[in-house]
Amino acid sequence: MPALALQPTTRGGDVMRRATAEEDNFEEIRAVYDRFAVCVIKEAHGIAVKALSQYAGGSRDFIERYPQLLDSDCVVDATRARFSFVALRFGANQLYYGLADVLVATDLKGRPAMTDLALVAPLAHPQFDEAQFLPSPTLKGNKLKAYLAGVDKQKAEFRAHLFLSHFGECVVRANPVGTRDLLSAKVNSAEENSHLAALTPVLGDCLVAGQTFRANKFQMRGAIALNYYRLATAPRTIAAGAPK
Repeated sequence: MPALALQPTTRGGDVMRRATAEEDNFEEIRAVYDRFAVCVIKEAHGIAVKALSQYAGGSRDFIERYPQLLDSDCVVDATRARFSFVALRFGANQLYYGLADVLVATDLKGRPAMTDLALVAPLAHPQFDEAQFLPSPTLKGNKLKAYLAGVDKQKAEFRAHLFLSHFGECVVRANPVGTRDLLSAKVNSAEENSHLAALTPVLGDCLVAGQTFRANKFQMRGAIALNYYRLATAPRTIAAGAPK
């Protein structure tokens, strides 16, 4: 049977990380990232929409292509209230997930769950390209050694993100009502937990027999939000055999 585990981890790779290793309050850190994303959408909505529209073209250089989305004022606003000690560190996937979640709430507000997904072609997703992980010619000496020592971990993290990308589309297509309910719930709420639990059968169905993986709530909700937004804004086509 496929198995899926949700774990509240905040360490490692491209999940949420903080400056203070001793602080381990996952829910509060999620709230900081959520506030940051809300601020960025308010200040740079058009750029965020453009960035998500080009998601399939590659995600590893996302931050370099859209530096406006790393709004320093938004970082200050997100951390000022209770987290002045937190240093936010962003991976591309974190930004995709957080921005997509807020865009669902703002741009799709009031819309019912999708019922026409049969008219939406399969989404394009980023592809793994070994060349993306070749070291820069400018890296020399110890910097080159350090990069080569960590490149396998980078590849594994990117493959995990690609898996979540496809997985998220499968979950949304399988249960658009349940995923819309999840994304309508506040981050860290009992309602969020309830809707996520209700999706458990679908989550398992989107895994291949014998397959397992681990994801925290931020990653799971983010992958669903990213694909929900992309599917909601994708072109609708006329089904084969349908009258024109």
